[in-house]
Amino acid sequence: MHAYHAILDSETKTFLALGTNPGVLVQVHECTPGTLLYMMVNRPVYKNGFPLEHSDPATYPEYVWSWKDRTVTRQDTPPSPALRATSALAVLKMKAFTRIANKISRSRMKLDTGVEMAETVLRLKRDEASRFKESGYDESRIFEFPYLMQFAEYSGIPYSAIADDILLAARMDEEVLVKTEISRVKYVELVQRAKTVADVEKYMLEFDNFDGANTRVRMAA
Repeated sequence: MHAYHAILDSETKTFLALGTNPGVLVQVHECTPGTLLYMMVNRPVYKNGFPLEHSDPATYPEYVWSWKDRTVTRQDTPPSPALRATSALAVLKMKAFTRIANKISRSRMKLDTGVEMAETVLRLKRDEASRFKESGYDESRIFEFPYLMQFAEYSGIPYSAIADDILLAARMDEEVLVKTEISRVKYVELVQRAKTVADVEKYMLEFDNFDGANTRVRMAA
């Protein structure tokens, strides 16, 4: 069973948002004044199902969480319109942060080789290629650059061409990372500052038009 984390109103302890991604809930909490963040609200009491697990998020403010015995109870009196509005905004921000993270992650997947330590190897290759180029492609020092040397011997491509290919691939990868990181930072900040549901919906519509699929496949070198 998933561990559920909750954003609660600090005064009434009513539920405002509920999710399974702790990082996303932290983001929501940080931009929702007057709230508390409690982790794993379904444990250890609710082992076979959490009362709000399949509930309509619009009903979250109708429930109160007890820190003392870690249980959920339904209120006898309906929540205020202000509390419902705060909950609706928190729930939508949670969905927005999740959507941003998922789309940015998908955009970067084409840079993943699927091999352990690949990022370390690529960083070392890029460093070698940069130093070799700075040396004026001095082949008398090639033993200082084992990755370049091995790949050139395997492929039959000149050392200088290998170095240039590695640096070109690195620049293209960095362009993808820069593009996606700018978009991530921009829309996370916009959602954080949003004061209304309409604002969040507008920003997400803009974000959906971000061309995250326009990335490249890493070059062989």
